Amino acid sequence: MKSVKLSLLALILLNCIACSQSNGAAGPALRTFGDSNIALPQGAFGKEYMMSTSVIPQAGSATGRGLLGRVVTFERYADGVDLYESTEGKVVTEDLPARRLLATFPIVSEDNREVVIDFNQGMRRLIYQGWYAIRGRFDPGVLERTAELPQARVFDVSSSDGKLVIRQTVQARNRSRDENREARMELRYFFEPYSSGDFESKEMNPYETRYARFWETQPQLELTTGRPSVKMGRFDESDPIVFHYSANTPEDFEEAVKEGILYWNRAFGKEIVRAEKAPEGITAPDAGYNVVQWVPWDNAGFAYADVLLDPRTGEALHG
Repeated sequence: MKSVKLSLLALILLNCIACSQSNGAAGPALRTFGDSNIALPQGAFGKEYMMSTSVIPQAGSATGRGLLGRVVTFERYADGVDLYESTEGKVVTEDLPARRLLATFPIVSEDNREVVIDFNQGMRRLIYQGWYAIRGRFDPGVLERTAELPQARVFDVSSSDGKLVIRQTVQARNRSRDENREARMELRYFFEPYSSGDFESKEMNPYETRYARFWETQPQLELTTGRPSVKMGRFDESDPIVFHYSANTPEDFEEAVKEGILYWNRAFGKEIVRAEKAPEGITAPDAGYNVVQWVPWDNAGFAYADVLLDPRTGEALHG
């Protein structure tokens, strides 16, 4: 028993060292474990991951809206695994210690390769805020709004190309507006190793807003100056930008939808965007596809756009 405790202590110590010595290199991909749990490789602790979230109502049209993306890290403790949000862009100095705890996950099992956690039991609050900026002023309250999840069930976990997708059906309660209302919705979480790569973030030139406007990220604080920095939301055009129209698009409208997507190339003066038909079963939002989703709803009267952004750079991850 003593040797087991010492081994566990050594494992925790090694994880803490990995946390403190993270060199910024992207961590290993997270993977599925069984039908509803996720496995964290030992090398994942202390590494940064992008966590994106979409909220999908389960009444009316079950189409999603993206929330503010968060760069997160996992840290191992004796009684569970904590999920922390990076403080980059949230504080004005790194001289003062700060920790932004999001959730604590019970440990299901572990060995010298990985730690398996119960995501459903740990993620029992919805941390919500839209991904886009309404004004350029930094507001810490934007980052800290939550809704309780009295009931929740992770019903599907999958992975593809290094991206982990967790689907959780929930009852959500927000006591600040209607204390007796419990909304039914699906929360769809996307996790992938974080790396900003060579993507160059840009801020909107205020003198050009007369002629063009961009969606923008929530403001980030610059170190020392405290100046709020708002990044434009943009796709990386170094790779082909492919939009897939959903497989349920009526055949009579397919060409019109494709033309609408490809019309953007006329503005660019070259082929930037491609249009292709999505495989059967792919619906928005999806981790691997930008989807134009056809919704059979005769009197909807509107369409809307949505995108999941890198909160630091403004890069569009998928939309």
